[in-house]
Amino acid sequence: STVEGEATKACGLNVNDIAGIIPISGQTVTHTTVKGETNSKGAVICDERAPLFHYKKMKRPMLIITADHDLTMRVEENELLFSAIKKQSSAFSELVCFNDRNHVSIMTKMSEKNDPAFLKTLEFIKAVSK
Repeated sequence: STVEGEATKACGLNVNDIAGIIPISGQTVTHTTVKGETNSKGAVICDERAPLFHYKKMKRPMLIITADHDLTMRVEENELLFSAIKKQSSAFSELVCFNDRNHVSIMTKMSEKNDPAFLKTLEFIKAVSK
């Protein structure tokens, strides 16, 4: 079973219905809420609750989007995920960090017609939809 397979099954879809994945400012290690529940607030944890833990199962192309002023360590977490999947997967993947953005504005600015993050997302969707 793959990560995509588990997620698509829950939604009534087939894993082949997904052409690519676009995490935007994603938390790739165990989430801060979970760390707080386990009294591990200062530690970087990558357990079965973390996307990075499952990187070997990620078989779809990915466009990983981050922001230069994102949350602490978020860019580095995404760089780590990109490095891991790039070495193990033949699927096309790309990491892009957009300037003058934070954790919220990376998404809100994408609603603007000529926003570079929006245009990059469209380019990725076109490429994986062929």
